[in-house]
Amino acid sequence: MKNLGIWGVFLFFLSGCQLTAPEKYTGNSTNSNICTFNDIKGKTYRVSPWYKDYVKNTFFYDPKPGMFKQNDKTKYRSLIEQSFKILETGVVTVGDTANRASYLSEYRYSDAIIAGVIYKVDRTYSTKVVTEDCSIYYLEGGQSPHALKLDIVNNDSSKLNEADIPYFFAKQALQARNMEAKVKFDKFTQSVKISTPEYEGAFIRGLVNKKTNTISYIQLYVDAVFSGNWGFLKHALDADGNHHHVTKISTDADCSYSHLGCKLTETVGVALTKEFLENNKNGFEIKVFGTSSIIVKVPKQVVLSFLEAINSNLKKM
Repeated sequence: MKNLGIWGVFLFFLSGCQLTAPEKYTGNSTNSNICTFNDIKGKTYRVSPWYKDYVKNTFFYDPKPGMFKQNDKTKYRSLIEQSFKILETGVVTVGDTANRASYLSEYRYSDAIIAGVIYKVDRTYSTKVVTEDCSIYYLEGGQSPHALKLDIVNNDSSKLNEADIPYFFAKQALQARNMEAKVKFDKFTQSVKISTPEYEGAFIRGLVNKKTNTISYIQLYVDAVFSGNWGFLKHALDADGNHHHVTKISTDADCSYSHLGCKLTETVGVALTKEFLENNKNGFEIKVFGTSSIIVKVPKQVVLSFLEAINSNLKKM
């Protein structure tokens, strides 16, 4: 979100109208006519051809926006036509500050897999970039690695690789997550409960009966969020077309921000087997559906975390 309603109106009276054009980078010089693009260290990138018509969706040029959106495409000509370099990460713009409001806390963070590591990403840090004519633009924080690979390419038009992605994030915006599964023994039932950390609204949980050395169940626990209408989730299919039993666990409706519509959460459990997980150690996807549908992506780290925990709690026969 670049502007947040009342906050944006308030800022308009403080800062007036937006910049008529992107700010120019001059390095250490006070002369605005001096361009130092070639002296800036770092890799050179371009907006991918398909994304040139959509740059204003994630880039902006005024870090102190007023009440009007920055939708004038002519202001983005330099970014569209020229290559750019990353000038600075960890920039906190007025919009970033507004997005740190407590009532937006549930939207501030997201999960991302970068170079094989699961991170908690703070989306309230922007990245400042500079084009060949030294025009300055800002990339909104929290871009997914997948989106970055689609929207941005190397200067020679080749695709970004995993090693490029961290350069677009501030160090303070990335926190590596501990994905080790939790294991809890219940002495009264002689059973072990296992659950992985949650990733994008889902986690794997299971129960091992220590008396019989058997698995009581393995389940993908899913919080599916809808707006306006319930999804009535009843079915699940994996990528091979196999059906998985779905158990309804709970439902919740949060209408505390009624002007935004109610947040409808359906919690379901999707039955899995240890064999399925062993065959999908690199991660998997499951489609859960009813009148609406969602696709749940479970990454490699979550699968391996659960398998390690459950294998260590099954006696060797």
